[in-house]
Amino acid sequence: MPRPSSFVVPTTLDRPHGCGDSPLPQAAGRNGRARSLGTDPFHSPHRPFRQGVVVPPGQGQSSVSDSHGDSPLPQGPLSDRDRSAVCEDGRRRDGGAVREAIEDVIIRYAWAYDEGEVEVAAGLFTADGTLEVSVPGVAPAVGREAISGFLGAAREGRRERGEQPRHLVNNVRIVASAAGEAQVVSYMTLVVTHADGRAVVDCAGTYTDRFVLEENVWKLARRRIDFDRDRDRVRT
Repeated sequence: MPRPSSFVVPTTLDRPHGCGDSPLPQAAGRNGRARSLGTDPFHSPHRPFRQGVVVPPGQGQSSVSDSHGDSPLPQGPLSDRDRSAVCEDGRRRDGGAVREAIEDVIIRYAWAYDEGEVEVAAGLFTADGTLEVSVPGVAPAVGREAISGFLGAAREGRRERGEQPRHLVNNVRIVASAAGEAQVVSYMTLVVTHADGRAVVDCAGTYTDRFVLEENVWKLARRRIDFDRDRDRVRT
C-alpha cells in the first residue's frame, strides 16, 4: 500500500516568487524532522537552483534528500568517477544543471501566466527581451513592460470569458549552446477550462527560445510562439 504524502501543499498560488511574508510550509519524513519548502509555489525542494540560478554542489543547502524527503543521500568527497563529471564551477559536464535551470524558467513562465502573474512572467525575460507570436498582424512585444502588457491583455480576455488556461510544456530540447547562451525549442499544448466546466484543447504549437545567462541567472532574450493552426501546412 503506498504511503500517504507527508508534504503540506499550499492551497493557493497568491504570491509571486521571492515575495510574501507567510510562514514557510513544512515537510516531514518518517524521522519527524521538518524541512522548509519555501513560500514559492513553483519551488521544488529537490532542485539545486532557484529561478534559473545554477547552484554548484555543496552550496545553498546543507544536505540532499531523496524524493520521499526522509532518506538523506550519502554526503562527502566525490568519487573519481563523479569528480570527472563535474566542472570546476560545479556544473555537470553533460549540461544537466544548465538544462534543469532552463527548464525551470520555461515552467515558471507557464505557471505565472496561467495564474495571472503576468509581471512575474515578464520578469523572466531580459530587460530588452522580445516576445512574438505567429498570429498574423500581431506585432512583437519588446521589453519587460511591453511583454507584461501583452500578456496581461491576453490573460484579462480569458478572465472576462471565465476561462482558466493551463499550459502543458514538454519535449524540451537544447538545440545549440555556447558560453552563456542557449537555443531551446519545446512543445506547447494549451488546455482551457471554460465557464461551463468544459475542458478542451485550445491550441498546440512550439516555443523557440533564446536564453542568455545574466549574473548566473538564465533569462529569456527572445521567445517566439508558433501555433500549429497558423502554419501554412503542418509537417508530418
